[in-house]
Amino acid sequence: MRGYMFKNRIGALVFVGLAMIGAANLVGTEEQDGAIQRAAAELQDQRDAFEREIQAAAPAETKRAKPREVIEVAASEEDLIDDAQGIDPAGTDPSGFDPTPRIERPALPVDQLGEPTLFVENATEE
Repeated sequence: MRGYMFKNRIGALVFVGLAMIGAANLVGTEEQDGAIQRAAAELQDQRDAFEREIQAAAPAETKRAKPREVIEVAASEEDLIDDAQGIDPAGTDPSGFDPTPRIERPALPVDQLGEPTLFVENATEE
C-alpha cells in the first residue's frame, strides 16, 4: 500500500493538493487567517475578559498595614552562651525501668492480670 498511491500521477497530485489545502487552512493565507491564528486570537480575548473580571472584582483601594517600629536588642556573648546545666544522670536510680521492647517482654500470667474491666461510653441505666 505504501507505493500504491504514487504509482499513479493523478493520485500523487491529489495527495499534494490536499496537503497544501490543509496547510493553508491551518496556517492561513495573506487574505484569510488560519486555524492557529484564530485560536490564538480567541485565547487572547478570553485572557482580556478574565483580566477585566478580576479588575472589576478587586476592591478599589486596599488598606495597607502601618509599618511597625523595629526595636533592636543587643546582648553580650556571655548572655548568649548556655552554661549547660541540667540533671546529672549519674545520681538517678533506674530501678523499675525495663529497657527491653514490649514485644520481647514475656506476657504476665493470668492470675496477675486481675479482673477484666468493661468500659461503656454513654451508657444509660434503666
